[in-house]
Amino acid sequence: MADAEDEASALANVIGSLTRLGMRPTLLMLDSEDGRLRVQDLGISASRIRRASRLVGIKVSQFSMAPDATEPHRRVMAQHETVFVEDAAALAAQGLPGAVRPLMRPLMSLLGYTAIILSPIVVNGSAVGFISVRHDDIVPSDTSAVALFTEQLGAAMAVCV
Repeated sequence: MADAEDEASALANVIGSLTRLGMRPTLLMLDSEDGRLRVQDLGISASRIRRASRLVGIKVSQFSMAPDATEPHRRVMAQHETVFVEDAAALAAQGLPGAVRPLMRPLMSLLGYTAIILSPIVVNGSAVGFISVRHDDIVPSDTSAVALFTEQLGAAMAVCV
């Protein structure tokens, strides 16, 4: 039990550190049972989550995606790259059912997404999830700073395993 608590603490610390820097992180982790990515922390208020869920018709708890659902996600999860994505709405639309895709631009606007950085959490050589980071002024050169956070998180989680 202590290992799970230590891992949760490491995750919370990184999410908190990124938030204190003015970034808005979202955490997705691989589900050990089905190998799909599931949202663990959206990094937004509960009221925004409820509004977004009503707009899209999918509860956050019901959302999952394959780790290779899109080219950027493949690069993050398989190649362990930190990736800058200029159009977060277009990326999100790729990972969702066709009927929901047209709603992505207004949804992403509601959530405050524009560009994002996806950075893998690598533990003992395997990607176990990733952090998606958004910020009003995020630029490609921010990828190295975000990568440092996720590298440290992976190292901390490796100690817990």
